[in-house]
Amino acid sequence: MEKHPDNLFKPAEGDYTAREEFGNEALSRSPELWISEHKGWLWAAFSVSLPSSLVWKRARA
Repeated sequence: MEKHPDNLFKPAEGDYTAREEFGNEALSRSPELWISEHKGWLWAAFSVSLPSSLVWKRARA
């Protein structure tokens, strides 16, 4: 049986990054990250816009 290097307490030697294979597909921005970082502002905007649109819709009916 082949013995693998013990890298439990120190990094394995060599370059084990995913940049070579997936680097061209990586994006510098993420809509999911932006949404998760701005949840408060999004909830505030939604909380104001939904009742406002309902009032506007009833006023037009």
